[in-house]
Formats: sequence, C-alpha cells, structure tokens
Amino acid sequence: MITGFAAAGALIAAVLTPAATRRFSDVTWSIIALVQAGVFGVGLVYAGAMTPSMPLLLAGAASIGFAGQGVKVCADTLVQRHVRDDHLGRVFAIFDMVLNVCLVTGITVMAFGSPSSGQAPALILGIGALLLGTAFWYRWASRRRLMPHVT
Repeated sequence: MITGFAAAGALIAAVLTPAATRRFSDVTWSIIALVQAGVFGVGLVYAGAMTPSMPLLLAGAASIGFAGQGVKVCADTLVQRHVRDDHLGRVFAIFDMVLNVCLVTGITVMAFGSPSSGQAPALILGIGALLLGTAFWYRWASRRRLMPHVT
C-alpha cells in the first residue's frame, strides 16, 4: 500500500512537472520538490512511524514519491537539453544505471538499517537532512554555475 501511494505521488509529479517547470525552472522546481519532501514527506513518515499511523505514512510516501519523480523529470530534461546527440544514449544509460543503484542502495539501507517496528527516528531524520542538504547544495551549485566569471 505504501509503495502504491509513492507511485501515485510520482504519477502526480509526472503530470505537474512539465507545467511547473515552464512557470519556474527545472532547477527551482527540483529544489521545491526536494524541500517539500525533506520537510513534509519526512515529517509525515516520522510522525507515522512513531505513532504509528498508516494515513501519515501514506501521505509521506506520496510526498517523497512526488519529489523523486519531479526531480527525475527535471534531470532528464537537463540531460536532454545539454548533452550532444552523439553522446545522449550513453549518458542516459549511465544516468539511469546510477539512479537505479542509488534507489537499490537506499532501499537496502532502510531494510537493514531500520528495526522491524519501523521506528528508526535517526534514520528517518537523516533522510530529511540529506534531502534538505541536497536542495541547498543544488541551489548553491546552480547559482555558482550561472554567475558570470570575472577574469
């Protein structure tokens, strides 16, 4: 059931992201998605795991699924836009492989790192910190890249 709600969040992101990136930008939308997952998604999962409450866990899963797909659509768009056509297939193959390795690694860490009760506050909050840290790093890196270089 939790996986289904994460998939529903991903589906919503797949529908909303193209319009949202026309209004904001790929970078800004990715940051919004990461921050909402780090705050709301992880907050809901934390509350749902500690209480325990299935509705909170489901809402948190949808939020995190939304962020994952929203960022993936933006990343795919940026790769498509900035990689030469003669390299695009290889870059996408590597990109997808890295993404899949990261997903499996994350699932494995959660499976073996959390107790059977699911109450792993440090692990859950650590994921929130990683999501927020990634958002702030991405904001910093994208601004730095777009700044004119003075020589």
